[in-house]
Amino acid sequence: MSLTRISFAEVAKGFEGDWVEGGINAGKNLSLSVGSFIELIAAQATVGGVFSELQGGKFGHGFVSAGVVKAFSPVLAGIDTNGGADTVDIGQAFAAAIVGGTASELSGGKFANGAITSAFQWAFSQGARKVQPTAKPNITGSDKTAFVGGAADDTFGAGVVRAKYEAFIRDPANSAGSARYFEWTDADALSTYVADNQGRVTIVAHSYGADEAAHLVAGGMQVYKLVTVDPVGWTRPNMQSIANNAVIWNNFDSSGSLWGSWNNAVATFGGAWNSRPNGFATSHKSSSLDHVSICSSYCNP
Repeated sequence: MSLTRISFAEVAKGFEGDWVEGGINAGKNLSLSVGSFIELIAAQATVGGVFSELQGGKFGHGFVSAGVVKAFSPVLAGIDTNGGADTVDIGQAFAAAIVGGTASELSGGKFANGAITSAFQWAFSQGARKVQPTAKPNITGSDKTAFVGGAADDTFGAGVVRAKYEAFIRDPANSAGSARYFEWTDADALSTYVADNQGRVTIVAHSYGADEAAHLVAGGMQVYKLVTVDPVGWTRPNMQSIANNAVIWNNFDSSGSLWGSWNNAVATFGGAWNSRPNGFATSHKSSSLDHVSICSSYCNP
C-alpha cells in the first residue's frame, strides 16, 4: 500500500468524528461544518502536493488540483454510476480526475499529473469510509408523524404534503398534537422534533424534503420509520447509513418519463434519486405516477 494511499485515507478518517447534521456533504457518510470542511480541503490539498512531487511534478500544482477536487466533493458525491452500492463510484473518480486535471493545467501543471492525483485522492478517501450494515435502532414504535414538504410545497408549489398533513390532523382517529408539518428547509426543527420524541417518529417526506430528511437520518438521527417519496437532490446521502438509522425505511420512486409532465422534468433536473435506494430501503416501489401525483398516493404514514 503506497504512502499516498495511506495519507489520503487517514486524512479522510481523521474527520469522521466532526460530522454535523445538515452540514456540507464532503463524501460518503461525512457531513461537515464549514470550518471542518475548509480544514479537510487544506489537509487533502497538502497530501496532493506531496503526491505531485513524488510523480516528478510541482507541489503547488498537486496542492491546487487536490484542493479543488475536495472543494467540489459535494457535487461529485451526488454522481451515481454504481446503483447506490456502497463501493467507490467509478463515475465519481473519473469526474474527480477531470476536475483535478483541469485545475492542474490551469495552474501551470500537467493535466495528466493532476488527473492521476485527483483520481487516487477520491478513490482512497471515499474507500476509507465505506459504511457497513449495523443493527437497527432500538425504537419499538411511533407516537408522532412529521410531514416534510418539498421545495415551495407550502408557498407557490403543489401543496401536496401540506394537504396530506391537514387531512391527517382532521381525522378523528389521530390524537391532537400527533403530527407536525415541516418545510424542506426546516432541518434543525425536524431534528429537534425527533430528538424530543426519542426517535419514536414516522417521517413522511417528499422531493427535496425527502432528501433533507434522509440526510439527517444518514447523519445519525435515528427514527422508527422513514417514508421517502421520490427524493430529489444532487448531494445524496449514503444509502446504507439511512438504512442503519431507520427501523423501517419505505421508498417510492416515480419512474415516469422525463417529458411526461412538467413535474417530472423539474424533479429530473433537480437530481431525482430514481432507484438508488433499491436494495437498501426496507421496501422500494416504482410507480408510473408523476413526481407530484406519487405523493398524493404514497405520502402516508
